[in-house]
Amino acid sequence: MARRLPLWLVTGVVEAPVDAVWPALLGVAPEVAGMDVAALAALDAPRTFAVPLGQPPVSMTHVAVDPVRREVSQQGGWWYRGAVAVSPHPDGSEVTRSITNVASPATGWLVRFVHRHDERAFRAAHEALLRAVASRLACRWTLSPP
Repeated sequence: MARRLPLWLVTGVVEAPVDAVWPALLGVAPEVAGMDVAALAALDAPRTFAVPLGQPPVSMTHVAVDPVRREVSQQGGWWYRGAVAVSPHPDGSEVTRSITNVASPATGWLVRFVHRHDERAFRAAHEALLRAVASRLACRWTLSPP
């Protein structure tokens, strides 16, 4: 199956090495909130967790932590996959957030009708994540232009 391109993507730079940004990201990423950060940072292979959504839980989502790719992803429902990834950058680490439509071709075209995404809210959430990671590391960060 061909790799799908993200529907939405935003990126920024945290001016710290990848080996520092990755554990800091695990400490603030909403996808892994409430999980043991030290245990996640110690992973040496990808691991997927089933996580209940709602209070009381009304559905489940799957959260994957991949220390090899330095990516945290969440997949749930019939179409949604959100991911945050850390990669090397000349100024430190690039942190990228994406949302991808993973629905089958038979139903994937419906996403544009059932999901209206707010680009400003998406960028604001990523900006808050960058700020939180950089704050933990006492370094600078920048949000890339759209």
